Amino acid sequence: MVADESSTDKHKRLARRVPDEIASEGAIDVVDELFAENVVAHINPLGAADGRDEFQQLPQRMRAACPDRQATVDPYSLLRQLGVTEAPMK
Repeated sequence: MVADESSTDKHKRLARRVPDEIASEGAIDVVDELFAENVVAHINPLGAADGRDEFQQLPQRMRAACPDRQATVDPYSLLRQLGVTEAPMK
């Protein structure tokens, strides 16, 4: 089954919000919007987070250690993680 373009675009946009808004900008309020209350994350070297409150501390720790850090997204890696296969043809 192939995802329609609007569904793929929606998933791409949502997935990009984590590195763009949370990691790069430090907008931790977005965590409440994007993640379930019982989120569990394992982010090396920051450690694990059990729940949204702990998850919000991870980008704060990273920004404290590296205040100029900017997260980027590899679009092909993102698509693979979403289970989307693209085969552009010319």
